[in-house]
Amino acid sequence: MASALAFTTGCDKNKGGGGGDDPDIPSGNGFVINAKVEDGNDYNDEIATVKAVMYNWDTEEEYSAASCKYANGGFKLTLPETVSAKYLHVIDEDFDDFEGTISDPQAKMGFVSIEAYDDDKEYIGSFVHGDFDKSIWVQYMYFDRDVTINGYDNEFDDEYNCSFKKGWNIMYITYTDSDYGWLYSTKKPSGANPKWYFEDDYDWKASPNNKAKHTRQTSDTYISHYEIKYIRAK
Repeated sequence: MASALAFTTGCDKNKGGGGGDDPDIPSGNGFVINAKVEDGNDYNDEIATVKAVMYNWDTEEEYSAASCKYANGGFKLTLPETVSAKYLHVIDEDFDDFEGTISDPQAKMGFVSIEAYDDDKEYIGSFVHGDFDKSIWVQYMYFDRDVTINGYDNEFDDEYNCSFKKGWNIMYITYTDSDYGWLYSTKKPSGANPKWYFEDDYDWKASPNNKAKHTRQTSDTYISHYEIKYIRAK
């Protein structure tokens, strides 16, 4: 899936849409990302501001959707209610060899990158969210309407089992041992315990014409590559 999003800046409480089943992500009066970062206090003097950033590969335009201060080893971002259509991407443009059903191929979507900036307003890295011991990556998605995606993307060997609501949603990307290596789902995997990590100088903006890979290592456990395949453009 490819996507690019945008909103209005600010850490104030905007009415939010969407939702999700992650208890750490409340979705009442505004879609809130309330993150406690692993070893987060180590970055208190390094990170000044956190931004939710969207990117449109067609226009190469970047937009700061929301921002807030980084403090006490974490941050709290409130995403806005709506996203301008010019920052969204039509679903149907991303599937050349899809076997299954897309309830509305003209639905538009987008996602955010959570980025860190220092006191000089310079980008210094990004935050990633997932349960990497179980090869699970968490992504925050915006949709301009309700849409379901169920089936298989034979081009990239991905399986989709997603039911998105208009507004903000949480999507889980899980590596499996099945014939289709990556499962994209709006249902939280059983036993998953996603955590937030800061990746120093980690660039989420993969080349739109290639798959990007990133490797992290936690404790003594080597965590597998997880692919940012939804950053694709024609």
